[in-house]
Amino acid sequence: MKAPTCGTIQGCIEAFIEATNTNAVASAACICCAREDFVMLMMTLKTAAIPNQHLLKPNTPHIKQDLLNGMVIYKPALTGEMTTICHECL
Repeated sequence: MKAPTCGTIQGCIEAFIEATNTNAVASAACICCAREDFVMLMMTLKTAAIPNQHLLKPNTPHIKQDLLNGMVIYKPALTGEMTTICHECL
């Protein structure tokens, strides 16, 4: 068995840093279910493009519900015009 080369060690270190950097482990919340997950596992889209919006609209809204275009959503997931949604809610 031979010792790994310096190039192999350096490649492993670079791969580790890339896999654990801030962007790789950033998290976000789903606008539909409020589930928090890694951003890389979620879809970013405009609020107007949320699929199946009719399913998010209550038949009888409650006065305590904070609606966006008639939809019950998780407001902290909004970042301006864009939002994130998990693949389970798509």
